[in-house]
Amino acid sequence: LIETFPSLSGDQRQRCAYYLATLYNGLPLQYRLRILRFFLSSRFITVRRRSYQKARADWDDSYQALIKQAWRDHSDPECAVVIVERFEVEYLVEHLDALISGLSETWQIAQLFLRVGQQDSAIVSRLAEIDEISFVYVRAKLGLSLSKEQAIEILERNVTDPRVGLLIWAYGQMRLVSVLRY
Repeated sequence: LIETFPSLSGDQRQRCAYYLATLYNGLPLQYRLRILRFFLSSRFITVRRRSYQKARADWDDSYQALIKQAWRDHSDPECAVVIVERFEVEYLVEHLDALISGLSETWQIAQLFLRVGQQDSAIVSRLAEIDEISFVYVRAKLGLSLSKEQAIEILERNVTDPRVGLLIWAYGQMRLVSVLRY
C-alpha cells in the first residue's frame, strides 16, 4: 500500500491511508513505525493527522524522533499536541515559543503551561499575557495563588468571558472566594 500511494488518485489515497491506519493497531512496532514515518512525511495534512492520532493513542518512545522531524517539517497543531502530551518537560521549555505559536486552542496552551509549570512555576506568568483565565486555571492546578488585588483585576477584565465559570472554580481552589463578592 505504501509503495503504490504516490500513484493513486485523491480518493484512492484517502482509502489507502484509512486501510493503513486500520491495520496499524494490530501490527508489531517495526511496522507501526514504518506507517508513522510514511504518514508523517506526507505532504497531505489529512494523512499526517492520522499519524498524530495514532501516536497519541498508542505512544511509544521510539516515535519521538519521527514526531520531532514532523514538527520541524510541518509545525502542525496536532503535532504540537503530541509533543505537549508526550515529550519531556525540558524539550517543552526549550521550544516553548514555537509550541505556543503552533497550538491552536487556549486549552492546549494551558496544558503546555501545566507541564512546564511543574518544573518552573515562574514561567507560568507568561501565560497571563496570552490568556488570563488559563493563567489563573494553571496556577490553581499547580497549587499557586494570586493576590486578592490581582484576582479582582483579572475578574473585572474577564467577567463577560464565556469561561468565567472556570475562573470562579480556580478562585475557589485558591481560597479567593471573597473576590467573588467584590
